[in-house]
Amino acid sequence: MSTLLVLTIALTTLVALFQVWWSLSYLYAYSQTRETIMLTQIVQGVAIGVLFVSITINLLTGQKVVGVTSGLLLLLSVGMTVLWRRQGGIDRLFEYYPGAIVDVLLFRKPKVDLKRKVRGR
Repeated sequence: MSTLLVLTIALTTLVALFQVWWSLSYLYAYSQTRETIMLTQIVQGVAIGVLFVSITINLLTGQKVVGVTSGLLLLLSVGMTVLWRRQGGIDRLFEYYPGAIVDVLLFRKPKVDLKRKVRGR
């Protein structure tokens, strides 16, 4: 194997592992907050993770990357990003996590406003 191929396989594997971490951290955030907007980040992470896992497998086996599959996974990921932005995902994230993405990725518990919880928002 050439050095470039080994480096490419290593990088795609790292991105796939990061996407697993991303999805698990947002799954934990969803379980703590029950905000359905968090599910968009889980779907996005899984889509990108599957994309990079398939790229890594294709590189290891010497097959060509299928454009249709890759394109559909990328479109799904972009769709989830647009939905996240339009539905106010960032604002909701700051409601529960003052440190935003860093707090989510470190699996921190969300801050809870007890008055809001009692009043039902």
